[in-house]
Amino acid sequence: MDTSTEPTTSADWATVARQRENERDGAYRERAHLVALLAAMTDGAVIAPALDIDDEPGWQIAYLTIGGRQASWHISPRDAELFEHVPHVPADDPRARWDGHTTDDKYDGIRQQTVSLWRQCGPECAEMHRFEGRCRA
Repeated sequence: MDTSTEPTTSADWATVARQRENERDGAYRERAHLVALLAAMTDGAVIAPALDIDDEPGWQIAYLTIGGRQASWHISPRDAELFEHVPHVPADDPRARWDGHTTDDKYDGIRQQTVSLWRQCGPECAEMHRFEGRCRA
């Protein structure tokens, strides 16, 4: 096995760790962009302070209702500006009350809604979203 590209010193390992952290943060930033877009397209979306994260201030949770189901995501303080368009509510607002869904529940609901929207609207509806606001079909 060729080990010439594997880190050999603690400085090498630190560089690899920083690179992986940057890749992870980049993936979370991409996800935040998509959640912000989805929030702009979803009636009733709100964002509230995340009370479950104590070690770093400024975390928030975006709450959306997609296909009649709640979906929520933690939003990093460095991504907060992407959510300026979303109504900010206090953590005790009823719209910001987690319903107990799991990550699997969330993405299963999104998958089901995606299939439903595709069958109902297809790509023609996407054009209406782009140029005329929310789908009225």
